Amino acid sequence: MPSRGWRWWRSLLRLTVPWITFRLALRQDQIRWLREQRAQLYVDLLAEAHAEQKWLQYALADDGTRESMREHFAATDTRLPPLERARLGARGTIFGSQTEAARRLARAVGGVLDVIVARKGRYARARTAAEQALGDFNAVAGSLRWRWRS
Repeated sequence: MPSRGWRWWRSLLRLTVPWITFRLALRQDQIRWLREQRAQLYVDLLAEAHAEQKWLQYALADDGTRESMREHFAATDTRLPPLERARLGARGTIFGSQTEAARRLARAVGGVLDVIVARKGRYARARTAAEQALGDFNAVAGSLRWRWRS
């Protein structure tokens, strides 16, 4: 017959093992949920970046090319409306990467796009900056695609 001390330990184990298991399962579910949210955010960001890239190419084209592309671009423009862009930005702030390089690049691309929109007809310096930002943005998109494959 077991002693009283052994019964106490057995009762303690019966209570603590399920509690510890539950806490670990809960933590695992939270991590899985966060990863799913981040994956969906990155897909949405890449889709918006692709739409912005197409708009930037359209905006930087000369007048004749832009005139010939006008109908096609109007039919295929998939950029988000301002409210949805704000929601996407908020999701990016919550779930996105916390690295300073990603934040710095996002600010740089946004700044260049703002300059282009503000100076609609004067693209001399803005065009070079926009092409550089577009190349950087494509590099980040490529690295995100590479991370998903691995």
